[in-house]
Amino acid sequence: MKEAFLHYLWRFQKFSKNNLTTTDLRRIAVLDPGTPNSGAGPDFFSAQIYSEELHWNGAVELHVLSSDWFRHGHQEDSNYDGVILHVVWENDSDVCYPNGNSIPTIQLRDFVSAEELELYKKTFLKKPLFLKKIDFFQKKCQFFENPNAQKIENLGLSKLCGSSLT
Repeated sequence: MKEAFLHYLWRFQKFSKNNLTTTDLRRIAVLDPGTPNSGAGPDFFSAQIYSEELHWNGAVELHVLSSDWFRHGHQEDSNYDGVILHVVWENDSDVCYPNGNSIPTIQLRDFVSAEELELYKKTFLKKPLFLKKIDFFQKKCQFFENPNAQKIENLGLSKLCGSSLT
């Protein structure tokens, strides 16, 4: 799982919003996912969330693992004190505000369909064609490094490998 995929899911709301809950089972509604932040600080700002009869407006931070919050040092950075929602793929650690209260967290994998995951695997995890071609030619080059390969040097692939076989 890559964080970029979580950004895609969150930005375009590609998950089930029916019965959306935080990890502590508070019902939540995403009114606006916010604006992506290309600078320092939380991943999205000006998000609007409705939870327990409260309308929240603020920053959203995304991580593959909730413990990435600590790995990235957010607990030491006041830019993250105003995060209203922590969106993670897997909630492996409780994350708190400086006052000790837990930051509301959504474990997004619980709300993403199998179809969306399959699309992710086909799109984001698929090796690009140009890398497949590089792998193919690297294998051909390794083949031509074989001393017995002189017999088929006339195929011209040895020139592609950048070495002479004579």
